[in-house]
Order: sequence, then C-alpha cells, then structure tokens
Amino acid sequence: MQFISGFIIFLLQCIIGLYIGLVISNTIIFFPIALSAFIHLLTPFTTVQLALLQRNKNFEQFSKISNSVLIINNILIAIFCYLGFSFWSIPLAWIISIIFQIIFVYNSHIWLPVYSLNCKYLKEIFSFGLRTSLVEILTRTRESIDYLFVGQFLGLDSLGLYYFAFNSGLGFTLSVSRPLERTIYSEICSKLPSGFSLNDLFSCIKSASFVVVSIISIQSLLAPLYVPFLFGSKWVDAGAVPLLIIICLSGITRLPCKTVCLALRANGKLNIELFWNLIFTSLFVIVLFFSSQVSVLYVSLSVLLLHLLMEPAFMAFGIRFFKSLTYQQYFKENT
Repeated sequence: MQFISGFIIFLLQCIIGLYIGLVISNTIIFFPIALSAFIHLLTPFTTVQLALLQRNKNFEQFSKISNSVLIINNILIAIFCYLGFSFWSIPLAWIISIIFQIIFVYNSHIWLPVYSLNCKYLKEIFSFGLRTSLVEILTRTRESIDYLFVGQFLGLDSLGLYYFAFNSGLGFTLSVSRPLERTIYSEICSKLPSGFSLNDLFSCIKSASFVVVSIISIQSLLAPLYVPFLFGSKWVDAGAVPLLIIICLSGITRLPCKTVCLALRANGKLNIELFWNLIFTSLFVIVLFFSSQVSVLYVSLSVLLLHLLMEPAFMAFGIRFFKSLTYQQYFKENT
C-alpha cells in the first residue's frame, strides 16, 4: 500500500509540475519537479521501519537517521548550487539523501518484510491510510497553494520575495515542529486504548505551544537583525522582514491545532479531522485567491488571520469533544 500510494503521489506531482510549467510558460521546470517526485517511489522502502521506531519510542535511533539524512541533504544542495546545477540541486540532493536513508535504515536491521500476501487487515489499513493521506494532502495544499497564487497573479519577483520570507522564517519552525508531531502522536497512542485523558491532551497542547511560541518569538524579534546579517541588506530593502514576521506569526497555532488533530486520529475520529481539513483548506484557497490579486502583503496577512482565527476555534471544539468523551466514559464506568 505504501508503494501504491507513493506511485499515485508521484503521478500527481508530475501533473502539478506540468501545470506549473504551463502557467509560468516554462516547460523545463517540469523535469526537476518530476525528478523530485521520484522520492515518493523510494520512501516506502523505509516507511514501516521508521514508523516502528516511533511506535517503540526509539527516538534516539530515529533522530540519528533523520538528522544524518538532513545534514547530507543540506550539504549536497550547497555543493550542487556551488557547482552551478541551479534548480536541479534540490531534487538531486533529495534523491541522494533518500538513498542514504534507505542504507542507514537497513544497516540498523530494524525490520524486514515478510514476502507473503496477507489481506487480514487490508480493509482497516486501507480505510485508515486513505483518510490520513487525504488529510496530509490537504495540509500540504495549504502550505504550498499560496506559492502558486503569488507566482501566477503577482509575478516571479513577488514569488521570490514571498518564498524567501516563508522559508527563512516559518520554514525553520515547521522543520522543528514536524518531528515533534511524531513524538506527540506516539505519546498519545501510548495512552490508548483507555488511558488517554483530557489532562493528557492539555499537556500535549501546552508542550507544543511552549516550543512554537518560544521559537517564533525569538525569530520575530531577531528578524530585523539576522536577515541583513545572514542574507544581505537587499532583502531588507525589498521588504522581506515584515513579510517574514507576519508569516512566522501564523505558525503559533499550527502545532497545537495539529496536536488536537492527532488526538482525534489516535482515538479513531478520522472523519472529524478530515472534515475540518476540508473546510479549512477550501476557505484557505478562496481567501488566498482574492488576496493574491492585490499584493504579497495581503497574502501574508490572509495566511496569518486564517490560522489565528480558524485553528483556535477548532482547538476549542476538539477540547470540548474530548471533554464530552471523558464524561461519557466516566458515566459508563460508574453505572
């Protein structure tokens, strides 16, 4: 199923790459996008092994593999850029780093598949995997659709400015929060089937909020200093610092809201998580479509307001939902 889903995502990314090439009248861009999609055909070789590491809370081994691959990826990008590979640097580095990940995982002898067909739990796995895949697709759509709108309606210069502001600010926060999502999910699952409580949810939300608020506060305060120091004053003159701060602030509620989604997922309430993502993504696309007709600043403000308004509202709903579940469980145990 990992190979099937990886192949489907590979085809979807190739189609998107072709569409982007047609939108910006540059068909050459299709080829590096298609090449980067090739990683979806390689990741199934390590998906189960890495998931078992998280399930067994072996985060030391997991972090060693993940950090080694990340370091290799960044070094390769720098080397390829220096050698003049241009936009080919990123997909080439990704593919080579994934190959290293496969080598590291199999050298650890974590898990080897049994080469026999067993369809006993196929229906349950497919149902769970399909809905979680749809949620992740919707999440990635929200994280990248703004690039497409900015590039199409405001031009490549605005896209470059927006891309820089996103990646030099919120991109770092997301790179930290995504591994935390795995840790939080493992912690929630370890409390199941009967031990997960509302206090556990509050504890996870507090931990997630503390991490992201600390990082984002430091980034927002220091942005006027580190942007000209690390990247040059030209980005300050172009107006990247306000955009960086605005986009960065939109990350305050992302991980706490994701924590509530993961709690719903772990407790089998996937339909609620999927329905929420459908509503949020649809509203996100509509608002960004209109804001991208004005300026890149309006796009940034739209991203900020959507996250600060919608995600706390869903968190409140999720907490209330789990509170009602707690009362129901208490009532059953005492009647």
